[in-house]
Amino acid sequence: MADVTISGLNPASPSKNTAVIPFSDGATTYKTSPSGIVAASPGSILQVVQGVKSDAQTFTPAAGNTEIAITGLSASITPVSTNSRILISMQLCYAAYGSTQGGYFKRNNVAICLGNAGQNQQRVTIGLPYSSDTNQMMTVPLMCMDNNPVAGTNTYQFFAINDNGYNLHINRATNDTNSATGKRGISTVTLMEIAG
Repeated sequence: MADVTISGLNPASPSKNTAVIPFSDGATTYKTSPSGIVAASPGSILQVVQGVKSDAQTFTPAAGNTEIAITGLSASITPVSTNSRILISMQLCYAAYGSTQGGYFKRNNVAICLGNAGQNQQRVTIGLPYSSDTNQMMTVPLMCMDNNPVAGTNTYQFFAINDNGYNLHINRATNDTNSATGKRGISTVTLMEIAG
């Protein structure tokens, strides 16, 4: 393929600089940023950021479906394109005993990816079942798409809730004594910028 020269780009408005380069499978759009050309074919992954929480920690939310930020289970990403979406993927290792719990992400302190509103139901992204086995640590996955990230830095923080203020143990079982039955894990949140 011959070299392609693009002129007349405006570094002050990188999202408005567009060049269409034809390929055998159709037109593929490339957008430029001040640091160079960024491939922005729809559906391509432009960048990946991951936050890892490896410490074991216990949280005790107040009763009444109050939320509590799970310290360390967060990540920040700055989109390189104004047409991008952010795919959020999470793995949560936890133990809960005595109450049904749930959780959701907030982007810059605004809750996203929530279930439909009902009468008195708490809107969450994911349910966190509890177990009567105090030696059991559970793992749940979560994946949702943020279709409306804001310009600049987007910080995603996971929040947990429950209805009776029971303890939520992260990366450990309820029974965390020094024994062979005890298990500890890690929890992660991964952000992928998907080109629009």
